[in-house]
Parts: sequence; structure tokens; C-alpha cells
Amino acid sequence: MTIQIPPPGEYRVDPAASTVAFSTRHFFGLGAVKGTFTVVEGAITVADPPTASTVRVVIAADSVNTANPTRDKMVVSKTYLDAANHPTITFVADSVSPPAVQGDLTVRGTSASVTLTVESAETEGENLTLNATTEIDRYDFGVKAMPGMTGRKLAFTLDVVARKVSG
Repeated sequence: MTIQIPPPGEYRVDPAASTVAFSTRHFFGLGAVKGTFTVVEGAITVADPPTASTVRVVIAADSVNTANPTRDKMVVSKTYLDAANHPTITFVADSVSPPAVQGDLTVRGTSASVTLTVESAETEGENLTLNATTEIDRYDFGVKAMPGMTGRKLAFTLDVVARKVSG
């Protein structure tokens, strides 16, 4: 694990270079499902001390891609993410204690506390690259459709590239 505390300042997340990947199980745990979401925007403020840092990342709820168009359509439907009424998934952290980043994840208008574990953080010039993981229980967000057929827990990996804009 390489965690390098970046220099203090404001960093903007580069959506084109950042990914949110997930994996879960379906069909009573027999099948694996992997997919991604698209990052829309984000900002990281690295403070001195680092424990005062903040993070905000916005994900497009309708951007799910599991390589199965039928499943993707179901995931963005009212049954699961209800992307038509809740177009974004947002993570906002205001507690950083490396390697933990504690914050609120909002899905379908429901927020729950989530802890990301930073697996690596590196800076090169003005670029900050982070890799973090977490596990989400979809029931925490009121997404309870099709128990057994759809995995309850999802493992997430976030690969974020951000560029320093001030500081």
C-alpha cells in the first residue's frame, strides 16, 4: 500500500480518467456481476492537517454498464436506482484519517455513512492518483428489490485522477 499525502490545495477530479467499478453476486450468489459507473465531477481539498480534508464525487446514476443492456436498464429503473428521479449518486466526505475517508453516500435520495479505504495515493507533478475500496449494502439506501436474485452487497473500487487547480 502506497499512501502519499498530497500537497495541500484544491484538486479537480478528471472524469475521463476516473472510474468507479463494482462487483456483486446474483442468482442466489451463484453468478458474478461486474460493472462500472461514470464519474461526472468531483473535488478534493487537501488540508493541513490532512484530517481536515474534504472530498466530493458525483456519479451519473444512469451510466451503469454491466455489459448486459437488459440488466443495465433494470438497474437504472425505478426498481433499483430510479435514475429518472435521482440522476446522481453523490459521495461527500468531511472526515479523513488516512487510510480511511468517512462520508455520506447518497443514492435515490437516501444517505448513509460509508468508509472508503484508500489503498494508494500518489502525486506526480500537479496530478493526484487515488485508489480506494469500500463495500456497500444496497438495503442501506432502500434498494431492496429482488432479494436472492440480486446481490445485497456490492464491492466498489474507485480509481480517481485529479489535477491541482489551486494551493
